[in-house]
Amino acid sequence: MFPSRGITNALRQLRSSLIGPLRRPGLIGVDLADYESALSLGGRIRFERASSRDAKTCAMHLSQAFTYVPAALCVHLRLPEGTTIGEIDHALGVIDAALSSGTREVFCVFAANLERRRNVAATALAIDGGIHA
Repeated sequence: MFPSRGITNALRQLRSSLIGPLRRPGLIGVDLADYESALSLGGRIRFERASSRDAKTCAMHLSQAFTYVPAALCVHLRLPEGTTIGEIDHALGVIDAALSSGTREVFCVFAANLERRRNVAATALAIDGGIHA
């Protein structure tokens, strides 16, 4: 039996979100141990994407996709060349504020890459439903 197109696309997105940050050098590195730690919390995996002209707005769109506080979150920002550390800090501050609204600490990993692009793109791999100490 062959998998449906939806399952195939979901698996392709999952592979891309897991492997993509590992293939590009980042300002903050994400490695397989980070993903392993996130996935060890159990629960369901969700994949979200957002894009915008600036990092802060992109982070707001991404954080709005999560109407719950996940057990773990891996975020990959793809930014235009010339983006400053301050702009990245603002984006991470938005995500941090969204995660801080919960009653438990969330395991988070961030990667940021500068690329030849005009907008900011973000992907997030969230693990929800897990038990977090």
